[in-house]
Amino acid sequence: MNMIPLESKQITHVTYDEETARIVAHYYNGEVREFPSVSKEEYDSLLAASNKYDHFMHIVSGPAGESAE
Repeated sequence: MNMIPLESKQITHVTYDEETARIVAHYYNGEVREFPSVSKEEYDSLLAASNKYDHFMHIVSGPAGESAE
């Protein structure tokens, strides 16, 4: 899994598991949250994004802006 640092006050970095199609967010407070159903294309777009935090939030938000957990 590749570690992607985010410029965030809450999240240190995220990782992506291609086998399970999950992004895992690692928080400064030690919390770890998994976000399922993230395609390889969405992950690749996160890698290319200029603002990785905003793009991450876009990927993991549901249609009403709620967490997609």
